[in-house]
Amino acid sequence: MSINGAMLNADGSPILISGEKLFYSTTGVRLELESGTGYPGSPNNLNLNFKTGSIVVTNLRIIYVPLAPMPNFTNLNIPLEHLRRGKLVQPWFDANRYEATVLPVPFGGLNEQAQVKFSFKEGGGFEFSSIYEQLRSRLASESFC
Repeated sequence: MSINGAMLNADGSPILISGEKLFYSTTGVRLELESGTGYPGSPNNLNLNFKTGSIVVTNLRIIYVPLAPMPNFTNLNIPLEHLRRGKLVQPWFDANRYEATVLPVPFGGLNEQAQVKFSFKEGGGFEFSSIYEQLRSRLASESFC
């Protein structure tokens, strides 16, 4: 996972790299990311919480772009193989959300693994989960060939 690792167009949409194909995109997604020990003052603590933004799934990565970016955070770039132990949570009285563990990438702005939650306030959680799982299974089968 890397912070601000994706290049963005003027309208805030991610610029795809060579060989990258778009599989899914939606808006109205909330991001919650927590990393570190949780002890106040720990240098590795990172807590991000954005009420709304867009999420893009490609054959290489997942990109989250908040609707209202901060100066030090414009996007979250997660290679597909760095999102682990994911599950779709479907609560009775809240939006569907996808929860997973994110592994850091070298020089990506995250020093240790983090917990991420994508809440799909306008729908699309099931589609996101299905497409991501299909892409992960393709990656797994290609790595054994």
